[in-house]
Amino acid sequence: MISGYRIKTGTPFSGKELEELKNFLQHNGLEYDENIAFSIMLVVDEKVVATGSLDRNVMKCISVRPDNRGDG
Repeated sequence: MISGYRIKTGTPFSGKELEELKNFLQHNGLEYDENIAFSIMLVVDEKVVATGSLDRNVMKCISVRPDNRGDG
């Protein structure tokens, strides 16, 4: 279980948070979709460990940092 985490949300993200999200997705082989209306990032020790976004009722850009997969 992950403890000591923060949750960031954006409708959508902009500025620094948007760059964090785009960089995280890129490092995980994904691209940011410009149609996203809402995003969430799970941050542990100042590192993004997971993210997910919505475009209307479609979930997009869902990724978990490889060394955190299975942390449940």
